[in-house]
Amino acid sequence: MKKKRRYWIRLSLLLLMIGLIGFAFYQQFHEGESQKPKVGDLAPNFQLSTLDGQPTSLQQLKGKAVILNFWASWCEPCRIEMPALTEIYRLYEKEGLMVIGVNIAENDVSVMQFVKQYRLQFPIWMDRNREVVELYKIGPLPSTYFIDPDGKIAYIHEGPLQLNELRNIVLQLLPRSEGAIKQ
Repeated sequence: MKKKRRYWIRLSLLLLMIGLIGFAFYQQFHEGESQKPKVGDLAPNFQLSTLDGQPTSLQQLKGKAVILNFWASWCEPCRIEMPALTEIYRLYEKEGLMVIGVNIAENDVSVMQFVKQYRLQFPIWMDRNREVVELYKIGPLPSTYFIDPDGKIAYIHEGPLQLNELRNIVLQLLPRSEGAIKQ
């Protein structure tokens, strides 16, 4: 009886060890896939449609400084920062800044009402299936990626941004030869 019991204990321990080793390999394999893009990385390219249905991609904006802002109309902090995003776009669009509002999985009617209410002038891209949210591992809203003209992530911010914060970051992103500093 003792031999049989030892056999089952050893077999259980062996299976447990194999399971743990397998789990460690699984985590190691999937960790590389699911890493959030970070400062210094090339911004992952993606394709979406604009609010008016035109296909577009991040790659088309190469050469411009890009503010990639993830938002939703139901998000109160998103509502708070929209005037600042609109103002920074108005101030620096001619100097090579592009602000892209990436709406997360909302219907066109809600988004159009929001755009009208906040008088948004910058392009709105529709992430209807949350593919870009998954690609960028977006957590809290709003989340904003600042991408330099070479396509690299220069700064990441989670939460609402104020105009002064935006201005300080944008002035570092804009090409030096084009940017006259506006205060």
